[in-house]
Amino acid sequence: NSQYRLGVFHEQGLVVGRDYGAAAKWYRMAAQGGHLMAQNDLALLYQKGRGVEHDPGTAVGWFKKAARGGLVESQINLGAAFEMGAGVAKDEAKARQWYTKAADQGDGRAQHNLAVMLSSGRGGARDQPRAIELYTLAAAQAYAPAYSNLGLLYERGQGVDIDLAKALQFYEKAAAQDEPIGLTNLAILYVDGRGVDRDYIRAAGLYERAVAQDYGNAQYGLGLLYERGRGVEKDQAKAVALYGRAAKAGLTRAQFRYAFALLQGRGTTVDLEAAAQWFGRAAGAGHRPSQVHLGDMYEKGRGLEADAVAAARWYGQAATAGDRYGQYALASLYDRGVGVSQDPVVA
Repeated sequence: NSQYRLGVFHEQGLVVGRDYGAAAKWYRMAAQGGHLMAQNDLALLYQKGRGVEHDPGTAVGWFKKAARGGLVESQINLGAAFEMGAGVAKDEAKARQWYTKAADQGDGRAQHNLAVMLSSGRGGARDQPRAIELYTLAAAQAYAPAYSNLGLLYERGQGVDIDLAKALQFYEKAAAQDEPIGLTNLAILYVDGRGVDRDYIRAAGLYERAVAQDYGNAQYGLGLLYERGRGVEKDQAKAVALYGRAAKAGLTRAQFRYAFALLQGRGTTVDLEAAAQWFGRAAGAGHRPSQVHLGDMYEKGRGLEADAVAAARWYGQAATAGDRYGQYALASLYDRGVGVSQDPVVA
């Protein structure tokens, strides 16, 4: 135990200066002696590459030792490694198993993580009633993400009756802990005026708190407010900057708006090549308006080399998904025989 404590002192800079290398040395000595928390904390150093070479596989090995010894923290960390495929082959069934072991010990985070998997049917059968039970248990321990997910269930009526008053209560509890999803979902209710009086200023403040945590959906939502001048002074440049941050985080809707701004030069300079790239990312994720715009850029040779066949392909994907603009654009190609064989009947 004294070896472990020395590791903690060095990792946290308590009494002695912070030294991750020394922390790893002391944690390893304690871990080799069977100290479960030392095994877990050594694994975290390997996972983060602090004081040791970044090695997710070695991290998983130490997590397994501590998890098999019954340490809740390591059971959760091991579950997360299997869920994300970090240092080990992705296996959602095993992730669920390890979350279950930790949840059975009453850990709120594990209860929440298991509930997420049960609600979505990942790693096994879908079980919404059990998911709601677990979310409720985690919320009883004031675990903020559980508040957010319960709010979402009541907002959408998933496994429970729609109850915006309850959704609002849960989002407020999550927001009180600065939980980004709860902050964002609460902001959306204020933007839409659902369950509350519409209040753009309140929404902007909530979004700002979530944006400070780099939450993509909040960046997108706040970007919309700046673009439209709702609750904040209209500012296209700020809107575009926020869309860009959310786009880089992988949010498809933001990728489309960022691409459109680059295409039109709204709040930023025109950059057709970058616009085509961002439309391409969103189009590849199935975003129909992006597929249509990408098709248009291929057809007209804007930002990339003209390619009527590629234009037809992207218009076709949007058209097949029911997008009327894609259908019209594809019909025009068939009518003119551009990128496809001319066929007035198909057009």
